[in-house]
Amino acid sequence: MGGGLVSSTPRPYKRWQHFLSYLTDVSLASVEGDHTDHLEVVLRKGKVLLQANGAVYSWEDNYYNFVHAFNQLNWNKLSGEQCLLLGLGLGSVPQLIEERHNRRLQYTCIEYDETVVALAEKYLLYRLTSPCEVIVADAERYVELCRDRFHLIVLDLFVDDKVPAQFDTTSFLKQVRALMAPGGVVISNRLTYTQADKRAAKRYYDTVYSEVFPNAAYLDVATNWMLFSDGSYLRDPALD
Repeated sequence: MGGGLVSSTPRPYKRWQHFLSYLTDVSLASVEGDHTDHLEVVLRKGKVLLQANGAVYSWEDNYYNFVHAFNQLNWNKLSGEQCLLLGLGLGSVPQLIEERHNRRLQYTCIEYDETVVALAEKYLLYRLTSPCEVIVADAERYVELCRDRFHLIVLDLFVDDKVPAQFDTTSFLKQVRALMAPGGVVISNRLTYTQADKRAAKRYYDTVYSEVFPNAAYLDVATNWMLFSDGSYLRDPALD
C-alpha cells in the first residue's frame, strides 16, 4: 500500500529548525531519563531522532532496521490488528506502520522510562491516528501478568545499546509466545554492530529464539538482525 495518514496538528518545532536540520543537527530536548543518564531529541534531516547515551532509540522512518522488517513482513498473513510493542522509543514502530504501510493497528505500548513516554507523546505520537495505549511498566512484569492476545508483537528492548539480560532468557520468550494470538508473529530487534554483538545475536538466535520458535528466520540489515518467529511471514528480501 502506498501513501500515509497525515495529521493536521502543528509539529513541535519551528520551520527554521526543520530547514536548519538539513545542514546540521538541531537539539530539541536534552534531559535525564528515569533509567538512562542522558536522553536527547535531535532533529536530523527533517526527522526526529531519540538518542540514549548516544545510542539511537528511534528515528522516524529512518529507523532502517524496522523499515526493512516491515517492508518484508507479509501483512496479509496477520490475523488481526492488536499489536504489542515492548520498548516504545519515540514511537517509530507505529509511525512506520501507519505512515509507510497505511495500516491502523491498535497498539499497547510498554515503556519502562516515563521520560521517554513524555518525549514520545510530544514529538511523534501526537501525529498518529492509530489508537495507542501507552503503559509505563517493566516489560518482564507486564508479560508475566498480561492475559491479552496480540497478532503482532514487537520486541525493541534496549537500555542504551544493550538488551537487558532478563529479556534474553528462554522463560521470557516463552511468556511472549503465550501472548500471541493464533496466526500472530513476533519480530525482535537485535544489535549486530560489532563482531561481539553479532556473536551474541547468533548465540541468542540459535539457543533461545529458534528453540522457542522452531520456524524462526531473520533479516540481516547491516548493524541489526531482525528476528521473525515464523519465516513464512517474510516476503522475498530481494524485493526490499
